Amino acid sequence: MSFKTLLVHAEPDWGSDDALTAAMHVASLFNAHIVGIGAEALDPANYAFGDGSVVQMLRDQLDIDLASAERRFMAAVEGNSAGATFISGMDRPHVLLARHVAKL
Repeated sequence: MSFKTLLVHAEPDWGSDDALTAAMHVASLFNAHIVGIGAEALDPANYAFGDGSVVQMLRDQLDIDLASAERRFMAAVEGNSAGATFISGMDRPHVLLARHVAKL
């Protein structure tokens, strides 16, 4: 058995550290590329009250979280011989991944 690519969910905090460590180990065994996915879903319908400032505040925080997830991911996979790619966006993880794959 072999792995060409590994997919790992990337969190803005320590939540995905163990998964990233495991991915680096497996990637080193199989010379596999690592793809990190940072996805945050925001459904504005859940925040239909007010003047929209709450939704904007939440979107701003999601932008901060996604940037943090990317920094943590890239630091964790630094030195992977087969490379790494980070995909992020404001959507559900499976939708974001499907959109990325469709572009390939």
